Amino acid sequence: MTVVGLRVACLALTVVLPLGMARAEEGAPIRIGLSQIGSGIAADYWARQVNKPALLAIDDANAAGGVNGRKVIGILEDNQGNATTASAVAHKLIEIDKVNMIFVAPTPAVLATLPIAEEAHVPVVSTSISPKVSASPWGALAQPPADHQGLAYAKFVISRGVKRVAVLTGQSDSDTIAETAFADAVKKAGVEIVDAESYQVNAQDFTAQLTKIRAAKPDLFLIQSLSAATYGFVLKQMAQLDFRPPVILTYYQIADPQARQIAGNLVEGIYFIEIPVDPDWNSKVFRPRMGYDADGNGALAYDAIALYLAAYAKAGTDDPAKVRQTMLSYTGYKGAVGAWGYNGQPVTQLQYRVAHMKPGGGVELVP
Repeated sequence: MTVVGLRVACLALTVVLPLGMARAEEGAPIRIGLSQIGSGIAADYWARQVNKPALLAIDDANAAGGVNGRKVIGILEDNQGNATTASAVAHKLIEIDKVNMIFVAPTPAVLATLPIAEEAHVPVVSTSISPKVSASPWGALAQPPADHQGLAYAKFVISRGVKRVAVLTGQSDSDTIAETAFADAVKKAGVEIVDAESYQVNAQDFTAQLTKIRAAKPDLFLIQSLSAATYGFVLKQMAQLDFRPPVILTYYQIADPQARQIAGNLVEGIYFIEIPVDPDWNSKVFRPRMGYDADGNGALAYDAIALYLAAYAKAGTDDPAKVRQTMLSYTGYKGAVGAWGYNGQPVTQLQYRVAHMKPGGGVELVP
């Protein structure tokens, strides 16, 4: 198997030192491995809202003098969103590139990376929502875990007084955990789940699942995806089936321009949960250089790298365990999602909020 990879050095760095250099060599660059999606249905969104923001954080660190004077190198590899490729990427980043940390998502990729990184004592930071990442002695979640996502969906459903719900989710560990937390919470509140369907990663045809869900006649339809394109395809195929339930609830990728590009005004009126992005950071740091707005994934990708590097500088050592512990206990960080930290735990304390796709374009928060 060939892993299709792209090595990206920061703009401030013009010379890449030999790949075999040991991680702890004094004065050597800090090497950040980025095992992320670079192909497939989610690639367009991932490039804009994960890969580029993460590399931007590395650029900014170098522009500020690096980590205690040491430059930072980002090494980006395409894990294709699957476990098999991600495993090969992890071995390459650790054994050949000698990375100090791996920033990896989505869930199938990070779960394949964890045992390899644990054996090598390489910290893993992820915007996946799988709680298995935070359970690892070398892992940390930059995004609220899957059960928190499910409970955020449930809170909205219960507050709306909805009685009949249908669910469409991806076939991943994270989606299963989120769906279970959601189902447990809404059932306790007397809400009936009339149908629950799933789809494989990179699927583009959802007609069979949507036909079943339409027949169940839900009052609210919950769609989970990490891809803006997936939302576009689902909405377009719903329209072809003349299916539009009273309320549709999704994740924040629905607000990405790619979803509207595919589905047009079908995205309007949809509710979604999101991680708030600091507007000052977005307007002054991100948008002027990227040419578009960051969403929660983009902001957290930036912060995941920036917070790790800030902790590395504070730790004053190459010991990976000490750097990770410094990151988990770091206080006073303020970045793309505002002031936040891990509060001593390997999972972010950030909370979701609800927003709504406005008719005619734009987004508004839901009180």
